[in-house]
Amino acid sequence: MATTTTPESATKADTTQKAGLPTLHHLNNSQSQRMIWLLEELGIEYNLIKYNRIDGHAPPSLAKIHPLGKSPLLVTAAGRPVIETSAIISHLLSTYDRAGKFATADPLRDEMLSSFAGSSLGPVTGIELFLEILPAHSPWPVSSLLRTVHGMVRKNYTTAEFEKAMRFLDGELGEKEWFNGGGVGEVRCYGGVAEVGGVEGEDIAEGCLEEGDGEGEWV
Repeated sequence: MATTTTPESATKADTTQKAGLPTLHHLNNSQSQRMIWLLEELGIEYNLIKYNRIDGHAPPSLAKIHPLGKSPLLVTAAGRPVIETSAIISHLLSTYDRAGKFATADPLRDEMLSSFAGSSLGPVTGIELFLEILPAHSPWPVSSLLRTVHGMVRKNYTTAEFEKAMRFLDGELGEKEWFNGGGVGEVRCYGGVAEVGGVEGEDIAEGCLEEGDGEGEWV
C-alpha cells in the first residue's frame, strides 16, 4: 500500500506524498528491498520514493535526505530520518505491529539468530560478493589476479563458513515454516540467509543451500 514517487517529483510537489505516513527512500539492489516487504506485511500505508544507482553507486539526491546518502532510509511519520536496517525494523515493529504478527515466544533465540545473520554470516557474504564483483570492474591483468585470489578465498574460507552456517540454520529451522516456529518472528534474522541465495557464484550458493534443505526451500 505504497504511494510511489521519484526524488524529482517528491521535491516538486508535496501533494504526491501523503502526509502523516512513514516514507521509505528505496535504492534498487539494496537492503531496502527487505523494508518494502516488511511494510507490505504490516499492511500499512506508506510513501515510497525510488532511486536508481548511477554507475553502481547511490545517487547524490539521497544525501539530501541524510548526510550519509544511504539506503534503506526511512523518514518516520513524525519526520525523523532513520538509517540502518535494524533500527528501521525496530521502529516499524514497535510502532505498527499492533496485531503482534511479528511477536516471538522466544526473544533470546530471535536475538541470537539476528546477531548471527548480521555479525557472523553477513561479513562472509560481504567478502564473497565483493570478490565476485571486483574483477568485473578492474582492468586486465588485475582482474585475472583478483579471480585467482577469489578462488583461493572461496576454497580456504568462505565455502566452509557458508556450509557451517547452513547446517546450523537448517537445524534451527527444522520442519518449521519460520525460524520463529508458527509465525514470522524477528525479521532481522532472514536477511543473511536470503543474501546467500543471491551470491552470483551459483556453485557456492546452491551447494551451501543444499547443505540445509529447509532454508533452501525457505529462500
